[in-house]
Amino acid sequence: TAITGLMFMQALSENFALTAGKYNLLDLWNMIYPNTGRGINGFMNLSLIAPTPIIRTTNLSINGAGAMGLHEGQIQSALLVYDTTNSSTTAGLDDLFDQGAVVLGYGRIFTEWRGRPGSHALLGNWSSRTYTSVDPTSWTVIPGQGIVAPGQQTGSWTISYILDQVLWSDCCNDQRNVRLMSQWMIADGDPNPYRWSGNVALQANGLFACREQDSLGIGYFYNELSSDFKSLLSGVVPIRNTQGVELYYNMAWTPWFHVTADLQVLEDANANDDTSVMPGLRANLRF
Repeated sequence: TAITGLMFMQALSENFALTAGKYNLLDLWNMIYPNTGRGINGFMNLSLIAPTPIIRTTNLSINGAGAMGLHEGQIQSALLVYDTTNSSTTAGLDDLFDQGAVVLGYGRIFTEWRGRPGSHALLGNWSSRTYTSVDPTSWTVIPGQGIVAPGQQTGSWTISYILDQVLWSDCCNDQRNVRLMSQWMIADGDPNPYRWSGNVALQANGLFACREQDSLGIGYFYNELSSDFKSLLSGVVPIRNTQGVELYYNMAWTPWFHVTADLQVLEDANANDDTSVMPGLRANLRF
């Protein structure tokens, strides 16, 4: 029954809009890059959906406001200010900004490569909140919870580069295409548990002419954990950087019912753990 996203937008012109409300980060990211699929229609692993280090400063559901620049109906730029507290199951208005605020800037250049659309984007944000690198997040389970860090840091930042490029499209139906997406991110490393992260993914829509509504994807990610985070946990568990591969196939049984088979091969942060092989199956019923 929780409302994780309730966003209002008011266009002032064809190229400029104001926005306010509660942002669901996965929904907002899907507005900019629909091929990411919100973990429902595409990849399931967060490291292949959005810039991973941003989880230190940005929660799943956040209250905020800002302005967006538009280009032919697509978000080309944004300047947002939002709360540092997760509000997935609460209104989040009683304690709004009591632990600081986050400022996010985003800019995107639309390009063409061999006549096919693409884009290059930069995303940066900064939080005024006080953290440690082992503070819980609303996104991940970090090993060694309960460790008391020797000191706190005020402020945390991330910078990301996002490449999105169509490599092939059907000349008769541009919805049938193969798309390359790659995201590279750096962070402060303290209090952010990540130092840098990168991924690369290929996604195909309607690759087979007889299955135009099907989609598939394969991707690889690598997350470099910060030295501060590793040293804090070294006395509890041996820590390593994380990486993984994901493969999915989304089959359209009907236009309103899709079933996705998913396979992930992962190395988590606990160096004592073996490599995980995680098969998955999900269904999406569209009303």
